[in-house]
Amino acid sequence: MFGTRSYIIVTFAFLFWLYYVASGGGVFEPEQWPEGPVARVEPAPTPEPEPVEPAEAEPQITEAPLPSEETDATTAPDQAAILDALTEAAPSPDLSGAGLDSAFSFTEPVAPLEIAPEAITAAPAPAVELVRIAGNRVNIRSGPGTEYAVVVTLDGGTVIEALSITDSGWIEIRLPDGGGIGWVSATLVEPAAQ
Repeated sequence: MFGTRSYIIVTFAFLFWLYYVASGGGVFEPEQWPEGPVARVEPAPTPEPEPVEPAEAEPQITEAPLPSEETDATTAPDQAAILDALTEAAPSPDLSGAGLDSAFSFTEPVAPLEIAPEAITAAPAPAVELVRIAGNRVNIRSGPGTEYAVVVTLDGGTVIEALSITDSGWIEIRLPDGGGIGWVSATLVEPAAQ
């Protein structure tokens, strides 16, 4: 009898009629807000800063004028007397029982150390670690990751020098024939001794 389309139309018509009756129908007038004073928000008073007590005056350090060549010798301080007064004020500690009698003497000159030229040898060269490309054709990249550009592709079995390895599993290698530096995944190489 009723189709889905008719059912929807009748439902919306009923909901419209229900809303019209519930809102007051044709005699509906919106409620007027009473006129009254508007509340004003006053800003909070700013607190007055606390009085700061003056700090104690720091002692002033003034430099004493240096004696010039023009002042006579009677007004200039006696430097030897000052040195004697300082020595008496701070006597040197007694280190006789400390076993320092045979310690280095700073008054005697030290003989230069002589080394024969044949005794000088070069430091041993670090061991070179060689690795072999394990795949058929392996991309060598400009940095440690697949997001870096491919520099060259090496064939399987190529032996190269490994320089370092990262925590993420990428090996820095020296390319054959002085081709520079590249990076390869550690999963794509094996020790050359195998």
